[in-house]
Amino acid sequence: MRPWAETWLERIGLVFHRARLRRQAWSAETGPSAAYPAAQAALEAAVEAVFAAAREEALRLRDEWDEAQGLDLALLEPQLGALRSLFQHEAGLRLFVSDPRVPPDNNAAERALRRPVISRLTSFGSGSPAGAERTAVFLTVYGTLRLWEVNPHTWTLAYLGACARHGGQPPDHLDAFLPWRLDPDRLQQLRQAPPPRRARDGPLPP
Repeated sequence: MRPWAETWLERIGLVFHRARLRRQAWSAETGPSAAYPAAQAALEAAVEAVFAAAREEALRLRDEWDEAQGLDLALLEPQLGALRSLFQHEAGLRLFVSDPRVPPDNNAAERALRRPVISRLTSFGSGSPAGAERTAVFLTVYGTLRLWEVNPHTWTLAYLGACARHGGQPPDHLDAFLPWRLDPDRLQQLRQAPPPRRARDGPLPP
């Protein structure tokens, strides 16, 4: 089993290597470089080699399964299970090949979820479904702010101040708090950390 797994790790490692080279040959600002066609072709060949090997392995393992005739089939099940999962998710696993903006793994998504998950564990989660929904809303808002490099503390103080001036209700117009609707000066202002405050400093500024 170990040699089999190591062989597959090498195949998958080659795919990731080709994906990195393809990513280096492409830019969101300028598009594909002169090296992109060759990098794309090499990536496609590596992915096709993985699925061709998987089909060949699956046929071989099925033959061994049939020949086992009641012997220790548990030795084959992990391999067949891994190949079965590969074929079941083939469409999704191939998606990154046709679009350089799509990463070959979901590591970025998992890293983005890490802090909320740790926070849930350390705070013992939400006490009700409504609390969980509100937490999800806040996490979504703060995730958007991070994408725009807006300081969440500065933004929250500004938004809550606007709510207070509006009688404790959300402001009628949210454009002043949507990063993609802000002028550059306002956006830069919200990207700055708020100054340290003390209790005697008085009410929040507008």
